[in-house]
Amino acid sequence: MNKVLHLLFVVVVGGCVTPVIPLPPPNPSLMSLTADTNKGEIVISGKASDPHSDALYYFYNLRTGYGTIALAQPDGSFTTQPLEAKDGDKLDLWTSRFGEDEPSSVVRVIVRYSGSLERTD
Repeated sequence: MNKVLHLLFVVVVGGCVTPVIPLPPPNPSLMSLTADTNKGEIVISGKASDPHSDALYYFYNLRTGYGTIALAQPDGSFTTQPLEAKDGDKLDLWTSRFGEDEPSSVVRVIVRYSGSLERTD
């Protein structure tokens, strides 16, 4: 009887735990950038992306050691603050959500002043 109650407890409690679905990696093809060549800065904008609604987007410049964080809108779109970056700089980008321990996988991109982020893989 004791084993049955223990098994029932494990099933009930285990069934109440909602699995955490990790965020997919950010998609650079849904992003564009505007470059201010005089200041050596870029602003990155992302199109709507449902899986990334209300996510935090992290951009880290490997050359400068600086980055920026943008909060996506409910539709997944976002715009960053200006980030120091030269044409050809490499950025690491990833996403996460408030209260979740696991961020998405990191995507490495190359800044192109022509207006795009080019994946390195």
